Amino acid sequence: MAKAIIRVGYKDYIMNTADALHILDLLSKAERYETTYASATKSKTYHVYDTPMEDKTDSLEIVHDDLYRMAKLAGRPTK
Repeated sequence: MAKAIIRVGYKDYIMNTADALHILDLLSKAERYETTYASATKSKTYHVYDTPMEDKTDSLEIVHDDLYRMAKLAGRPTK
């Protein structure tokens, strides 16, 4: 089964292509939620707003099965 890499924020995840498309579809319908802090008044404000599709940084990349198997064998990188 084909695999795809999706990027959410600064993290990459690999999964079945159908699942990745489903997640990106759900995210495309989501609104943004943001909390800001004003140091002058020492208060928080809360914001919910629509984000245009061109501002969404999520991405999808199809992965060849050979590359997936090779990366799977390599496992977690050592630091």
